[in-house]
Order: sequence, then C-alpha cells, then structure tokens
Amino acid sequence: MVPGLFTQTHARPDLHGRRVADIVIADTALHRNNAMAALAGYELAGAEQQTFETLSGGQQAQLQILLLELTGATLLLLGRVPEVSGSAKRAA
Repeated sequence: MVPGLFTQTHARPDLHGRRVADIVIADTALHRNNAMAALAGYELAGAEQQTFETLSGGQQAQLQILLLELTGATLLLLGRVPEVSGSAKRAA
C-alpha cells in the first residue's frame, strides 16, 4: 500500500497558473496521449487547456486525486485543513 494524502483545498500555489494537461504531463512524466487518457478517465479532458485556478472546486479535487493515483498512491488518506482560530488570526 502506498498512501496518498488528499486535503480538499484550493490553496495550491504549486499548481496556480499551470494548465491541466501540463500539470499531468510534468508531474507524472506521462506522454501526452496517456495524460489525455487519464484526464478523460476523470472527466477532465475538456478542461485540459484551463489553468488550475479556473477549474471548479470539484474539478480541482478530481485533478488532485488523479495526480495521487498517477504518482502511485493506492490508499487515499483524507485530511482536513486546520482552522485558524480568531486569536491566531489576529496574531498573524
């Protein structure tokens, strides 16, 4: 088993400004045809030229899960984005 951590967050500066197809190709070393087939399997083929931040929240989540799968994760661990308390916000 290879765990992959998924935290549903839209704060992914590493993906910001990058097109969906380019993310999959660069981050997984897939050839374009294989990357497009993987995107189609997650119903993201029509979004291949969109940048990450222009995807809907659901599409962003799908892409992040696809990336986990393509990098070998076989067990999906769901995480939670920690909330920042009011006092911590004021201190920051």
